[in-house]
Amino acid sequence: AIALTMAQHALKSLRGASSSSTSSVVGNVITTEFLETSITEGIRNYSILKTRKGSVEHSSAEEILVQAGNMNDKNNNNSLLSHLKLFENSPRQGILDSHPPSIESMNINPVGLYSLLYHCQEDASRSCTGCGNFVAAVITKPPETVLVLLPIFATNISGSGDSSGYNNDSQSYILLDSHPRPNQHAPHNPQHGSYALFHSDLSGLVGSLKEIFPVTELGPDVPEMMGMMYNSFDVYPFVLPG
Repeated sequence: AIALTMAQHALKSLRGASSSSTSSVVGNVITTEFLETSITEGIRNYSILKTRKGSVEHSSAEEILVQAGNMNDKNNNNSLLSHLKLFENSPRQGILDSHPPSIESMNINPVGLYSLLYHCQEDASRSCTGCGNFVAAVITKPPETVLVLLPIFATNISGSGDSSGYNNDSQSYILLDSHPRPNQHAPHNPQHGSYALFHSDLSGLVGSLKEIFPVTELGPDVPEMMGMMYNSFDVYPFVLPG
């Protein structure tokens, strides 16, 4: 519930960012105050769901969205998390790998972190109209859950995704984490230990994610299917409704 709440806050706050000023807008939006507000509201939403629906600790993002859809937020009369639109064919399931994060890694592992996140950007550029400049992707691999913000690729005249045309500035790729990580160097929220980590490109972001989601090496005697199971993760990509 916390990651979903943070996703909704970030997308709503960044919706009006123009492609020419994304860097400055992101820097003004993703602040310590933003982390504080998002975490506090996420905890409140979790408590509401737990009170009305029982335990939600092990619920998937889909299950939480369904539960929240039937509940109204007394503060604004909208259903909880009503401003999130989940991509079709989601969640997107992937397998962790130890390859250096780069566009070339997509050929080695088409369902790796780099490939899945790249395609989230690409799909948004082709199908998303009026939903802002960012995709919010919740990544889960129990017991860990984090949120990333990805700039949506610019579209060329034909309307197809053009990976060379997106705004690739110093604050476009963002990791948002509600848990403290001593090895991650970033501005941290002093109260909750949450942090935001900014990257100039997708490779840098995936490199940070690999520290949180390392590959589990089980050895040569372990069946391949079991190794895939231990290294599987889910990506829930969201945009604001157009």
